[in-house]
This record gives sequence, C-alpha cells and structure tokens, in this order.
Amino acid sequence: MLTAAPAAARQALPKAAHRDDITGMRAVAILLVVLFHAGVPGMSGGYVGVDVFYVISGFLITGLLVDELRSTGSISLPHFYARRVRRLLPLASLVLVTTVIASRLILSPLDQGSIVSDAIAAALWFANWHFAAGATQYMASTDQSPVLHYWSLSVEEQFYVVWPLLLLAVAGSRRRSWSVLLKRVVVALAAIFALSLAASILLTASTGQWAYYGLHTRGWELAMGAGLALARPVLPRLPRALLGTAGIAGTVMILVSAMTFGRTTVFPGSAALLPVCGSVLLLAAGAAGTRYGASRLLALAPVVYIGEISYGWYLWHWPCLILGQAYANGGTIGDASGAESVRSFSVAFPAILGSFVLAAVTHRLVERPARRSRWLTAIPLRSITAGALLISVVIVASLVSKPSLPNIPTAAASTFASTDAPRGTVSTKAPAPLKMSPSAAVKDVVRDPACSLEVKQTQPTGTCQQGDPNGSRVVVLVGDSHAEHWIPALSNLAKRSHWRFYAFTKAACSFEVPRTYSTALRRRYTECETFTTTVINRIKDLHRVDTLIIGRSYGYQTLDDNDNILKGSAKSARWQQEAAKAFDSVRPAVRTIVVLRDTPGGTVRAPSCLARHLSEPAACSFAKKGSIRDGDQYDGEKVAAQGRPVSFVDLAPYTCPTSRCPVVDDLGVIIYRDAGHFTATFSRLQWNLFGHLIGQYVTG
Repeated sequence: MLTAAPAAARQALPKAAHRDDITGMRAVAILLVVLFHAGVPGMSGGYVGVDVFYVISGFLITGLLVDELRSTGSISLPHFYARRVRRLLPLASLVLVTTVIASRLILSPLDQGSIVSDAIAAALWFANWHFAAGATQYMASTDQSPVLHYWSLSVEEQFYVVWPLLLLAVAGSRRRSWSVLLKRVVVALAAIFALSLAASILLTASTGQWAYYGLHTRGWELAMGAGLALARPVLPRLPRALLGTAGIAGTVMILVSAMTFGRTTVFPGSAALLPVCGSVLLLAAGAAGTRYGASRLLALAPVVYIGEISYGWYLWHWPCLILGQAYANGGTIGDASGAESVRSFSVAFPAILGSFVLAAVTHRLVERPARRSRWLTAIPLRSITAGALLISVVIVASLVSKPSLPNIPTAAASTFASTDAPRGTVSTKAPAPLKMSPSAAVKDVVRDPACSLEVKQTQPTGTCQQGDPNGSRVVVLVGDSHAEHWIPALSNLAKRSHWRFYAFTKAACSFEVPRTYSTALRRRYTECETFTTTVINRIKDLHRVDTLIIGRSYGYQTLDDNDNILKGSAKSARWQQEAAKAFDSVRPAVRTIVVLRDTPGGTVRAPSCLARHLSEPAACSFAKKGSIRDGDQYDGEKVAAQGRPVSFVDLAPYTCPTSRCPVVDDLGVIIYRDAGHFTATFSRLQWNLFGHLIGQYVTG
C-alpha cells in the first residue's frame, strides 16, 4: 500500500472545494440540452451540453480520487461507490419507475414493450450499449424511448466504476512517493486520452451509433476534465487576466458549438473538441475565483440554483417531452419514418416547465435527503445495499408493467387469394375487422438480405431474381425502402405474368440521386453511391430490360460537389440534373423506365395506433393533404424525363382514394407496418393493381 504523502506533498495538490461557478456550468449544460430537445430555434447543437457535463464529471471525480490517493495512499472503493449510489440512484430510480407507470397509462400497448427493456438497461447502467445495439440514431429517430437520455448517465456510471480501479492499478502495491505516483497517473491519463480521442475521430464516421454512445469514444472528454484536476496546483498561479480571457473564450466556444452544430454534424469525433476545450477553459477560469468575468456570472444565485437541480431536470425533461408528445398523438410514440421531430410549443412549453418543477421538488425531497442521510453515510454497505434494492424495484416495476398484446391470428394467404380487383383492396368502404394483429403487422416484411441492403452494406450478393426464371420479359426494381415494400406485389405479378423480376434496394438510398447526406451515419452516404454504381452495372449485364421501375422516399438531403447540403431551388436543380443522368446511365440496356411517386405516409406508426383502437381502425386514418411529401423531387424528375422513355405512376389515388388515408383495407389487412412502409401482406395483394398500371410498359 502507499504511505500517506508528507506535508509538503499534501499541500501540492489542494483538496477540491465547492465552487459555485462549476454548479453554474451545470446550469449552462442543462439549458443547452433542454432547449435542444425542446426544438428551440438557434439551439441545433445544444446536445453539446452533455459534453460539458462529462468534462465537469471528469474534473470533480478525479480531483476527489487523487486527493484521497495522495493523502491516504489508497482509495476506499466502498466509500466511493456508496457516494455515487446516494448521488445518482435514488432520483434516477424514481424517474424510471414513474416513467414506466406513465408509459403504461399513456402509450399504446404496442409501444410499451420496448420501454420495459429500455428501463431495465437504464437501471443496470448499460443503456448506452443497449440503444447502440438497437440501432437507435440519436440524431434521427430520437423519439423512440422516453428513457433514451439515460445513455449519457450510463457512460458516466461506467466511468465511475472503471476509473478508481484504474487509478489503483496505476498506483500498484509498492510504496511510492506522491511525485512518482502523479507521473504514473499523468502517463496513464494521457494514454487514455490519446486512444479514446483517436477512436472517436476514426470511428465516429464509420460505426454510427456505437461511436456516439460509447464510453470508448467519450472517455477522452472525461479525461480532459481529469487532466485539469491534476493541474489544480498550477491554475491559481496563472495571471488573472489570462484566466479571465480563458473564461470568455471557453464560453464563446461552447455557445458557438450549441448554435452552429446540428444533426448533420459528424459527432463526437473531432467536432467535440470545440465544446470540450471550451469547457476546460471555463473550468480553469474559475481557479481565479468568481469575482471576475464568466465565472462571476456562473456564480449568480439563480444560475447556481438551476445547476443544483440540473441532474433532476435532465432526468425529468425527456420523458415529459416524449410522453407529452405521445399523449398529443393519441398514445403513439415517435415516428418510425425517422423524420426529424418538430415539437409544437403547446407540447414543449408545458413539458419543460413541468419537468423543471418536478426537478425542484424531487431535489428537495429525494436527491438532497438521500445524499445527506446520516444513516446511509455511516456505513457504505447500507448505501450499496439500498442501491441494489432500488435497481431491483425498477426491474420489477418494469416487468410487472409489461402489457399483454391482443392476439388476433393473421389470416392465411388463401383468404385473400381471390382479390383480383384492378384497383387493389383499398376503397371508400369502411375498413373491415382486423385479420392480423398490430404486433404481427410490425414484423410483416419480406426482405432478402442479399439484395435489400442496410445502410452500411454496398454490394448485392445474390442473383436477386424472382418471378419466372424462364420469363421472356425482364423487369427490374431499384430504390430505397419505399421501393422495397412493393417487392411482394411485383414478385407476385411477375410469377403470374411469367416475367423475370429482379429487385435491388438499399435503405435510404435514392437510385436517381445517390450523392446524399446520411442522417444515420452523419456524413456523405458513400455506401449509396457504391451500391448505385454496382446496380447500374448489374442492369447492363442483363443486356435487355423491358422496364426499370424506380421507387424512392422523400426528404433526401442532396449534396453538391463539395458535399454541402443544398436547399431550395439549388436542391431542385441538382435533383433534376442528377435524375437525368440516372435515366441515361442505364440506356441502352433499358427499354422503358417507370418512376413510382411516393405514397402517402402518416406521422405516427399505424400498428401502435391500432393497438389502442382495435374495434375502430378508422380512428387511425390520417389526412391525405400534406401526406405526400416528394413534390420537389417529383417535379424535377418530370422535367428530367422530357425526351426520354420515362413514365410516371402515382399510386396515391389507389392506396388513399379519399381525403383520409386508411391504415386498414377492405379485407381487414393492416396497410402500414410503421408510419410509411406497407406490410408485405398488403403489398402482395396489390399485384393486379401493378399489372393494371405498369403492364402496358412491360409488354408494350
């Protein structure tokens, strides 16, 4: 064991004292996060508030641990973990249990199932890895869980578990002077910082959510704060003017990040250096006291109070926002289309105000009493045991609240075999009673993984052929997931018409304009470009294609030659130009091209709504007006088609024949498996509709 350092060494690294400016920094961090989540204009990068929290945590926790290590020669793990339990778990557990109960009361039964696993992961401190494994894109489909924000808490909790153990490992069992030990800690910290920052820069663009949620790519941010904690003896000796300038510079860096970053910023990676370095500078400035500059403003009483309740406000604000929006949507959560959420003032303002009140009340009644409890602080084992009990309560409450979904057997395919209506199965009639359960509809997708590729894949590995292998007519379908959901219909038609049918699709990849920005990857979608080039070559290898069918969604963020996202008329012009190139790229192998206009899509997931309205499916219909969102693309494509063998088919009049779009058809089949993609069963029934609309192009 290490011996206690001599008096001179003990004075070299003073014991960390309470600093109001640090509490004020917490206020800045939480305000940035809350304003970002509320959708306040000008705060598109407010998510950097989490990075500010990380720097603060690294600074405070490291200061606490090295002070103990210096003065006692060791670290009492039971006392350290007991303090963390008292600080974090009582309020975190209360919010989780409350959220689980509120979700049961507000959400559709279909949406409640995922909350159970999400809450358990959050209670067990691995929410970050749980959401990463679930492919949750923090900058895209954010509204999928009211406990998504626990990912950042899990990163901190994992840091709290690992960091004291690493410090003890660095210290070793031999007696060493404090100066020697400090050098070893600095070397270890430098290595962690370098490796983590390198991983963050290298992996952010390639591993998506794993980089965003990972401790391995966020550890350097905590290490920055830790490094500043080791420099505490030096900071007060620096000129006040220098520290004051550092405080101003740090404030500017944080605010610039919050106001200029956005959902398209490749983050964390190198971009996180700006808010993290700004946080370090602001922390360092406080070493000169709180009588000057930015530190003085941070130490103002109202700011300090917000910082004191910042932990509770962080925990409460997200479930209030998500469940408030779900309540406004009739109990459905999120938008499975992945579209960026736009929060209305009528939802965001009450949610933020209510969460602030909850934070203030629970800080006084739960958070502060738990930290100061004499009974808990007397013996560390009591706190640790209490923490285990709290985790158990969350798990039990989550499991008990798991809903029982209605069991509606899905009708056999033969039930619908006689449906030969040329206009499909959607009409102006009232929807028939459900012939499939909402939970079955969510999973009702037919996908060949060799030919319908995910975001990171680039090469179709199969023949991708369906229909009649000996057919004299050749039809090819290309596009994104909105092309893919028509594969069952076209495959069924190809078999009946004796066509050879090939399907090449890729998630979020437009065949016509492949140079786009990927929201999932937060960078240029190079995988789409590679895939499109490959598919064009595959089409040419077929030598003779009677009809190429192109399907695509809407809202693509088109890039110029310098990878800047285009807006307005520049975007329309680019789409028109690139569409013309795409049409020409497949000639002369293709005789005729058919472009499918995007179909209507709702704003909430149809199966979730139906789970609440099993006997009244019409309640889940949505307005047709505004539901077809590809107008700029469609108009540009029509201009590009002039003088070329390109035709257009608009399926909206058939899938939505009135002013309200149904989500259940005349046969009781659920039309949508989410907000905008059709179920495979519904698609399969539309074979005759496609024959009616495109047969002339194939055989003409």
